Amino acid sequence: MLYEQVLVMLHILQEKQGRPMSIRAFAEAAETSPRRIRRLIRQGRLRTIENQAGECRIPETELERLSKW
Repeated sequence: MLYEQVLVMLHILQEKQGRPMSIRAFAEAAETSPRRIRRLIRQGRLRTIENQAGECRIPETELERLSKW
C-alpha cells in the first residue's frame, strides 16, 4: 500500500515538473550550448533531478524559467 502511494506521488511530481530532458536535449530546446547549461547547473540556476541510473535530467519547466532571464 505504501509503495503504491509513493509511486502515485512521484508520478504527480513528474507531471508538475514536466518531462525530464537530457542536458543536450535541453540545450537544443533552449537554443544554447550544453556547456552553458552545465555551467548554469553548477551555479544552481537550473533545477535538476537524478534518474535511477544516476543521470542528471532537467525538467522541461526549467525552459520557461530560463526564457525569463
